[in-house]
Amino acid sequence: HAYNGAGYALGGKIIEMVSGEAIPQFYKSHLLHPLGCENTDVVGTSFDARSVPLDIARIGQMLLNQGAYGNHRFFSEETFQKMLPAPMEKLTGGGGPKSWGIGNTWMMGKLSNKTFGHGAASAATFVIDPAHELVVVMTRNSAGKNFSKYHPKFVDAIVAGINETENVRKPSSSP
Repeated sequence: HAYNGAGYALGGKIIEMVSGEAIPQFYKSHLLHPLGCENTDVVGTSFDARSVPLDIARIGQMLLNQGAYGNHRFFSEETFQKMLPAPMEKLTGGGGPKSWGIGNTWMMGKLSNKTFGHGAASAATFVIDPAHELVVVMTRNSAGKNFSKYHPKFVDAIVAGINETENVRKPSSSP
């Protein structure tokens, strides 16, 4: 197992051969435009996309909806389940990550144990938590010198908001 984008490049070439469209046009026509992602540019299949938080959040909402967004269905719920992280021991011989999905991994941390997403070399945040019906996106060009100080506070604020909302929703046990 190595994170190098070769699988995505191969998948992109297959899409181009089957569809007859170059991968940037395929993404624009069949994913980005239907999602309303007008501020996202994709050149290839890995390491070469530029976007803004709202567009990424739309992609996250489509994943939260298990492949649906608005009146569009991009893939079936069964396909979505197959995209989620799965144990890799048989493929890696016990080395490497424990679980990996198609472009995502489990990101349980302080959110629910169903949370998945994708990290980035830029330290951008892309997390989907189905248990709380939540998509969290933060884009950036690099982590910066204070990332390790402030990013945990960002996550803590989200968790505090979830806890506060859940406490408000719980019925009072007093008579």
